[in-house]
Amino acid sequence: DVGGVTHIRLNYYPDGGVARMKIWGYPVHSSSSTLANNSQQTSLRQNHAAIAAASTIHPHSLTSSTTPPPSSKRYHQPELSSVLHGGKGLACSNKHYGVPSNLIRTTLGVDMGDGWETARHPHRPAVITKDPVTGLQDTPLMDWAVLKLGMGGVVEKVGHSDSKGGVERIIIDTRHFKGNFPESVSIDACCCSNLSDDVVCASAAADNNGSSVVEWFPLLKRTALSADAEHEFLRDDGKMIVNGSRGVTHVRVSIYPDGGLSRVRIYGHPLSKKDSNEERLISHL
Repeated sequence: DVGGVTHIRLNYYPDGGVARMKIWGYPVHSSSSTLANNSQQTSLRQNHAAIAAASTIHPHSLTSSTTPPPSSKRYHQPELSSVLHGGKGLACSNKHYGVPSNLIRTTLGVDMGDGWETARHPHRPAVITKDPVTGLQDTPLMDWAVLKLGMGGVVEKVGHSDSKGGVERIIIDTRHFKGNFPESVSIDACCCSNLSDDVVCASAAADNNGSSVVEWFPLLKRTALSADAEHEFLRDDGKMIVNGSRGVTHVRVSIYPDGGLSRVRIYGHPLSKKDSNEERLISHL
């Protein structure tokens, strides 16, 4: 009767939430512009799937006491971000629903309050656009948290030898976050054993314009996340972990555009006293 409908506007008073809205009707025939748009959307989905395939996703709905998630299984390197090994949650851009120290707890998250969740950005755009290459949201909106690794951090590999060193494994857990997990995540790192945590945190909050005394470098490429699952990244896969052989003392976890994480787990070869002496000796050669 109204000549067809392409868009609808849902109004509710005074506020609140809606879980689903479903509309039935008869579709119009696809025009050339619609077909072109569908082709673009298909390309975006393929790119998004390729990024998601770079990690191994372990949904918590498929885990049990007999098939636990990867973080509950023994690993040959320690979880240096864990509070058990001296890890610390230092600072964040927003802690509306949680604090960074929750991210490094040893246990699985009890509920969403047991993680770190930020408030929704008030400047979210009305229309979300995606990068045609990555399939991720094209947005400057993000939040961050700084974690300090325990046991002195991660020792750097020496030269091109087969010696141990660096970050080998990263797990990002969105347990219990089913409708408010971040669209994507990335991790930067620094090696600042001679700087105070206050200096490191101040640099994390500032724009990276090259003037900071702290050198932040990429550790985990920005990648898509999914609901209520552990996302496992391995350096040996050679896909998402970059600069994995470098020494690391702190990491900056960035989420886009906002949302919640349950746990962040960084695994690697710890910096022991012996390693520290060897590094000083090599630096003088």
